[in-house]
Amino acid sequence: IAEQGGQRFGVLPRVARELGIVTESLRSWLKQAEIDSGVQPGTSTADAQRIAELEREVRELHRANDILKAASAGSSDQRNICSRAVAGVRKPRVLRGRVLSFSATVSRSAWVSPFIDVPLGKY
Repeated sequence: IAEQGGQRFGVLPRVARELGIVTESLRSWLKQAEIDSGVQPGTSTADAQRIAELEREVRELHRANDILKAASAGSSDQRNICSRAVAGVRKPRVLRGRVLSFSATVSRSAWVSPFIDVPLGKY
């Protein structure tokens, strides 16, 4: 713009006024256009879009990983409860660090799956 008119100062405010926009908007668009064309160093628009896509994908993968970890932990807890019940292992009741008594874990016939509300009965 300045090259065509021969002026250096006052061009952006004049053009912004003619377009009916804020001067800083025009200034930032001009700066981004210079970055995209390689005149100035910085993150190009295409690179910024790709970075945003990758960050979104990373968030989705973290969310999926958390779900899988929770499912894995839940299934191992379920296996531990089931194996203790089958083996007849007794679990101590503890209050404030002191063992009060031993209580039996869930019996095989009373064990209920956390995924369905139906007793499993005998194995």
